[in-house]
Amino acid sequence: MKTLVFALMVEIWVNGMVESTTEYGVWADVRDCIWFAEVLSLQGYGKYEQPIIAYCVPAWRDSDETEIY
Repeated sequence: MKTLVFALMVEIWVNGMVESTTEYGVWADVRDCIWFAEVLSLQGYGKYEQPIIAYCVPAWRDSDETEIY
């Protein structure tokens, strides 16, 4: 059965353009997903050439096929 979850999306930017967007896990609670997104987005702020932007998006996933945190 499909469940509404929140997927952690991570974008890597190079020269002002998105180079890649990858999903890194899904959470049942949006607050947990947002915590990970904030930690990833703020880590190393200003230290690296390739900034990372992380955010959460709602998604439908089958709990039998996907590990939900």
